[in-house]
Amino acid sequence: MIIDIHAHVNRENNIYKDSELFEDMEKNNVDLRVVSTMEGTSIKEANTYISNLVEKNSNKLIGCAVINPKLDSAIDDINHAISLGNIKMVEFNSFEHGYYPDNCKNLEKVLEVIEKNNIIVKTFTGIGARSMPHQWETIAKKFPKVKFIFLHMGCFDYGYNCIDIAKRNDNIYVETSNQYEMQILKKAFNNLDKSKIVFGSSFPDRFTKCSIDIFDMFKLEKEEVKSIFSENAKKILNL
Repeated sequence: MIIDIHAHVNRENNIYKDSELFEDMEKNNVDLRVVSTMEGTSIKEANTYISNLVEKNSNKLIGCAVINPKLDSAIDDINHAISLGNIKMVEFNSFEHGYYPDNCKNLEKVLEVIEKNNIIVKTFTGIGARSMPHQWETIAKKFPKVKFIFLHMGCFDYGYNCIDIAKRNDNIYVETSNQYEMQILKKAFNNLDKSKIVFGSSFPDRFTKCSIDIFDMFKLEKEEVKSIFSENAKKILNL
C-alpha cells in the first residue's frame, strides 16, 4: 500500500485539474493521497474546493487546508477550514507566502486553534531564509501536542540539520518528496527511527514515479519500506 502524504491540485484557466491527480494515482499505484491546493482567488475558496473533492472521493483522498497566517483573515480561515468537516491536515508555506515563522504574530494563534481540534500540520522547509527547519522547530516546541511534518526534509539547503531536528523532537516528522540528495536521505535512514519518515510525492510539481523509485537506491528492509510508504502515515492520521 502507498499513502502519499503530500500532493497538490493545480489550476489552469481557472479550472482545477483534479482528473490528473487520479490518473497519476492509478498509474503509480497510490492508494491514498493527502491533497491541498495553493491555487484559487481566496483561501476559503481553495479549502472549500479541497473539502468538496474529498467528500466525493473519500476512499482515495484526505483533505489538507492551506493557511496563510500573514493574512488578517487567518483565524477566520482556519475556523472555516475546520468547519468544512473533511480537513485532517493544515499546510503552511512560509516561502510561498512570504513570512518568517518565528516572527509571524498570527501563526501561534492559528496553531492554538489547530491544537484544540487535533489537526496535523505540514510545513514547507528548505530554500531561503523564510522556511528554515530551525524556525519551525521553535514553533513546534511551543505546541508539543501537535504533530508537525517537515516537508521535503529541509530540501538541499537544510536537509542534514532537518534530520537532527526531527530526531530530538518527538512531535516532528520528515517527508521525502523533493529530497534527492543521497547523503541526506542516507543520514535520515541511518539516524532516524523509521516511524519518523513519511512518503510524499509533491505531485504535480514532481514526478510521482521518481519519488517512489528513489528508495531503490538504498538497501532498506522490507518492513522499513512498508513503514515509510504506509504504516507511519496510518498512525499519524489514525487510520
